[in-house]
Amino acid sequence: MNKYLWWKKYLTTLQLIQFVLIMVHAFQLLFIDCNFPKAFVWWIGSHAVMFFFLFRNFYKEQYVKPVKTAKVRQSPLDPNFNTVF
Repeated sequence: MNKYLWWKKYLTTLQLIQFVLIMVHAFQLLFIDCNFPKAFVWWIGSHAVMFFFLFRNFYKEQYVKPVKTAKVRQSPLDPNFNTVF
């Protein structure tokens, strides 16, 4: 299945760029004098920030972090017991 989803990483990158553009578009109204309600600016902008960090976390977990190896816990009665995990 993974050979058919080679573009998944690139789609996530495009979505991160999309959320940055939404943030810029939403928060520009804080610096431009217009009659648009500030509450909506913060509402839309905060959603873009939230989704950016959620997708960034997903990107880091899926594509950046190395594969972790399973750690085997040792018994304290074992003479080779190591307290560092």
